[in-house]
Amino acid sequence: MGHDITSTDQMITVKKQAWHKLGTIIPEHVTPKQALQMAGLEWEVVEGSVSATFEEKGKTFRVVDENHKMLLRSDTKEPLGIVGKDYKVMQNSELADFISDVTAGELAAVETAGSLKGGKRVWFLLGGEQYDVAGVDPVSEYGLFCNGHDGGLATRVLPTTIRVVCNNTFTAAGAENLMKGISIRHTKNAQDRVDEARTALTKNVEQIEKFRDAAETLAKVEVDTKWLTEFFMSVYIDSGATPPTPYRPQMTDKERKRGERAIKRATETISQWFANFEDADDGNAHKKIRTTAWAAFNSVTRWADHGRTVKNEKKDPTARAYANLLGTTASLKAMTLNKALGSV
Repeated sequence: MGHDITSTDQMITVKKQAWHKLGTIIPEHVTPKQALQMAGLEWEVVEGSVSATFEEKGKTFRVVDENHKMLLRSDTKEPLGIVGKDYKVMQNSELADFISDVTAGELAAVETAGSLKGGKRVWFLLGGEQYDVAGVDPVSEYGLFCNGHDGGLATRVLPTTIRVVCNNTFTAAGAENLMKGISIRHTKNAQDRVDEARTALTKNVEQIEKFRDAAETLAKVEVDTKWLTEFFMSVYIDSGATPPTPYRPQMTDKERKRGERAIKRATETISQWFANFEDADDGNAHKKIRTTAWAAFNSVTRWADHGRTVKNEKKDPTARAYANLLGTTASLKAMTLNKALGSV
């Protein structure tokens, strides 16, 4: 399939390819129901038993696990995951209906939709408003609805913003982040889910407003090389990367080589952040914000979205899109925002 999408995943995006750089371009906004067909999401999740077979004394025995069930794609018969017996599947068609019920006609134009990880993740991104940070840097707001079919992700409703000038996505997933959204477990009836999601959308508005305030705060703070160095190093260390270790005479050869590799990785990464800051989004960033803490924050998020190495990306070209939306990249960007706010 084109655009390097895995053979069992499809995506659509309006007018131009979105931040994930994948998918089929469609000419205009569509409803969730229309997007369902266009994005190849009309397949269903079917349930099967979890069992094991073994031989003993020439006889074959089959044991069924009554407390679990397997979820499979109806079209490809691919296994999606093993879940508990009480797990409630939300079909892709039900998710589309759910979005229409929740939004009640508002925020109902789909900007992009599709599946990731062979159908284990499904999402719809709905278009919202646009505002300009510091009056010059356009940021578009969206509502993200996503669902998991492997037991690893609840139905989620959360706000997402995309910085138009360089397609940086800001989706913060986590309990303590500004834009954490709402998770709805696969054990509740449909009406409970709709009511919770409506509440989530209301809270999303509040979270978007907090993000606007944070962005405006950062855009007012001019920074220098000393501030950037301290900020970037702080972000790097808190990102989970191995911190650079100074050379010590008592180091073993193994420790020294490991330390040299850590210093090299840190230097290369932080140098890229400095390069992003200095080139001001290839010269497209407005001069009003080019030397601010907002630009420093976006220097990291730009690298996170487009330059960071994502685990399993060579085997799964959708891995980066998932990481940017809900995975490790989203968490990194949330941490970076909090670091930036704590440094000004």
